Amino acid sequence: MQNSNTNNIMSNDQLLCERVTSILREHSSGSDKGDSRETRRFENAILQGIVANLSIDEIAQMCCYSVSTFKRRFGERYQMPPHRWMLLCRMSLACEMLCSTRAATSDIATRCGFVNVSHFIATFRRHYGMTPTQYRRKQLISTEQLNVNDE
Repeated sequence: MQNSNTNNIMSNDQLLCERVTSILREHSSGSDKGDSRETRRFENAILQGIVANLSIDEIAQMCCYSVSTFKRRFGERYQMPPHRWMLLCRMSLACEMLCSTRAATSDIATRCGFVNVSHFIATFRRHYGMTPTQYRRKQLISTEQLNVNDE
């Protein structure tokens, strides 16, 4: 049983990495100031920070930047503050997990970096206009309708 849980955790980490990488590319301005090695270090630190649920201060330290320099460079590259971007990542991952797993809302909240399930639900509702459970039901109904139309 533990092996199944380990595989599930690894697939969640892989899903998280893929989703964060996709969001990094979607929101990047493409304006690289400095060499590509610095850009890779910056993006890897962000990816590791999201996966390990690190604070912005810790991610800035991984990049060898002060917090203010990190926030400025982040804003230049992604046109939003790091906190908002990280929340966008977590919400996107939550949507992905709601549609692709049967995990409980509390498990998804924890995996997406929320300590408090109520805060996760309130944040999700603010972003999508519905609770995670409502979102999952809506996506299941949409998928079922697509499957019926394909037949």
